[in-house]
Amino acid sequence: MPPPRAVAPTAVRTATNIARMGDKSEYVDRESVADVIAFLTSSLARNISGHVITLA
Repeated sequence: MPPPRAVAPTAVRTATNIARMGDKSEYVDRESVADVIAFLTSSLARNISGHVITLA
């Protein structure tokens, strides 16, 4: 069983979020979220467990 890990981005830059929250808000790019998830699912993250990765 893989160790528990979580990714907690703030607002992710999407068309819906920009339409609802405006373009002045700070957003995390979807690609950045995907990069972190790809890392956490790789063998490079084998020693990371029980952590929440906050993206801002």
